[in-house]
Amino acid sequence: MKSLLVFILAAGTSYAAENVQNIPAKGRFRCITGNTTDFSITAIKDGSAIAEGYMLNGTYAKAPNGKLYPTRFANREGFSFSAPCKNRTLLEHPVHARVPYGYTGGTPGAYRLILAYNDPQTEAIFCGMVAHSHKNENDFVQCAYQQT
Repeated sequence: MKSLLVFILAAGTSYAAENVQNIPAKGRFRCITGNTTDFSITAIKDGSAIAEGYMLNGTYAKAPNGKLYPTRFANREGFSFSAPCKNRTLLEHPVHARVPYGYTGGTPGAYRLILAYNDPQTEAIFCGMVAHSHKNENDFVQCAYQQT
């Protein structure tokens, strides 16, 4: 049975994980930052649905340091993301490896979903994942997709 997670945001609009384009049907994302952390596809879907809601509503989740998410991802490291994300503005949004996966404020942690808008801006596109390096919180490492 296929589950459908729907999130209701402050603006009263619902977003479903199935609305976010380009999320793999199965597998996991593995982030190695000194420790190895695996993210299930459920975590990716749930986190992406929440991020998409913020993106499409023009609202933000606030971290204790005042940073607002989703925020533009500069990609200073030059990571390569999936084809549907080429030549698009990339956004980063925190995600957690354990329930609740989606970030709605508070301490963001080290892991980020990378998303873009489709054209026109009616849905989000999942591009990949990155994590803050354990050596420098201003640097990112790219998380690897693994089929299972």
